[in-house]
Amino acid sequence: MYSRYFERKFFERARKLRRQSNCPKAQTAAVIANNKKEISIGWNACQPEGFSREGKICLGDCPRIKMATTQSYEVCHIIHAETLTILNVLGILSEEILCEFESHKFPTKEIISKFFSQGDLGLLRGAALYLSGHTYACDNCKEMCRLVGLRSILVDPEPAAKVSAYYQGLGRAVPWEPRADLINGIWHVNK
Repeated sequence: MYSRYFERKFFERARKLRRQSNCPKAQTAAVIANNKKEISIGWNACQPEGFSREGKICLGDCPRIKMATTQSYEVCHIIHAETLTILNVLGILSEEILCEFESHKFPTKEIISKFFSQGDLGLLRGAALYLSGHTYACDNCKEMCRLVGLRSILVDPEPAAKVSAYYQGLGRAVPWEPRADLINGIWHVNK
């Protein structure tokens, strides 16, 4: 089902794209591909009050730097890599679209149908998302992937192992629970 050559190719692309992130806390990126062809790319982007999404943000400017990974996304109005990669299928992104899909907001069928045409959804239907820089996709991102028809989310094993090792080196538990729905690094979105 998943060609190892193309899996490596898309993960390598996502690893390089992580440098585009303006988030000082975590740099993640994703590639959406279908039939061995790249459809869309994206990375996480944040905008604490007073900053544009394009501006680089210093550690001292980050309001979430000492917060747990899974908390307080509304503080910096972050858009996760998974969501931005899906949104990039739309082409030009307005501030209205970006605000509607901030990662602390739960996506719905209604909001998807407001912004995505049937052609946009056709591009995404059955595709796979390759995620690099994190060990899982949050529930909101998984729901977004499901609503637009993605087949699966594949998690890059290289950065995921580094993140887990980092927390173990601190003598702390990884700040999320192991996911029962993650099988061999792949979430099957519609199951």
